[in-house]
Amino acid sequence: MIVAKWLLIQILLKSQVVVDSDPIKRLEEYKLRADGISEQRMWWGIEPFDDFPVMLLHGQFVGIIADTKIGKSWLGLKIALANYLRGSRVVIISPELNKLNMDARIDTILAYEKGYPISHEKLLYGVPGIEDNLQKLLESEDLKRNDLEYYLHTPSDRFTVSSVASVVKSKKPDLVLVDGSLI
Repeated sequence: MIVAKWLLIQILLKSQVVVDSDPIKRLEEYKLRADGISEQRMWWGIEPFDDFPVMLLHGQFVGIIADTKIGKSWLGLKIALANYLRGSRVVIISPELNKLNMDARIDTILAYEKGYPISHEKLLYGVPGIEDNLQKLLESEDLKRNDLEYYLHTPSDRFTVSSVASVVKSKKPDLVLVDGSLI
């Protein structure tokens, strides 16, 4: 019984937590973490997630798996463009979309985010009625930055894991969106 008590005391002593006697030091440590998180944080572009402590951080890998035509590409673009609008360098790799479709999706999302909503269908099919908002978007400073690049599949070019890695190494983006399972 004495040995058991002695062992219990030894375990308790080893797991003892001592609260720092300098609470101001803990406050300063918190401030350093709080300041640093804004540098590391990436954004979802979806208000409930951005306001909740579910953070995307640099270096994380997020995969979205769902049925076809459910909106995975749109969601990925929304996340990528939310970060682009906050100053991040973004690379999008899509072996499935052509230039017209990619431009239309990017313009639709950015126009909505900038307060110039345009219809994706009208933009894609050339239906009149969105000219003013499209012009406002295309003249905005956000589209003049060179921090948004995308790579699309062409019949003569196939994406591989090594070609994607090469793009990431050479461009050094803050966020990479790989959209598609053809890699």
